[in-house]
Amino acid sequence: MSRFMDLMLIVLLLLVQVGCASMPVEKPKPLAEFPHRHNSFDYKQAWKATQTSQGIVVEGVLKNIRYNRMDNLEIAVSVQRDGKQISSEESYSLGSLDREEYRDFDVLLKQVTMAPGDLMQFIIKYNGLDGTTTFKWISDFKADAFTGVAVQKPEEKLSDD
Repeated sequence: MSRFMDLMLIVLLLLVQVGCASMPVEKPKPLAEFPHRHNSFDYKQAWKATQTSQGIVVEGVLKNIRYNRMDNLEIAVSVQRDGKQISSEESYSLGSLDREEYRDFDVLLKQVTMAPGDLMQFIIKYNGLDGTTTFKWISDFKADAFTGVAVQKPEEKLSDD
């Protein structure tokens, strides 16, 4: 009788392991790791800005939500104060991004200190591949440097290039 109980215990343990293995594993949500967000019709972006002794470090992530593929993806960041750009525009090349993929970025805006009322301007450029058609696209928005709240309606347009 004890062999029967041992066999039943082994079968029960195997079933428990199989049951756990079939449960879906939740994927990490990179956008949730950042305090500031911006949603466009073709991408989602999240970021944080940190003041350092070298300047402002902008770290973030971009997610392609529309196109089969975004090629030549580039993000540029600058800081504006009282309507004037006070930092050089720093760019970061993200390469290519397939639909539903994420890509991290980080930019250092050297020798700039954030002040209340400062705005961060983000310019995202890419070629969007939709089937067999490619669109050259530029998206631009501004957000409060401290709160991340958009202060200008995003301007999106086809590139004239």
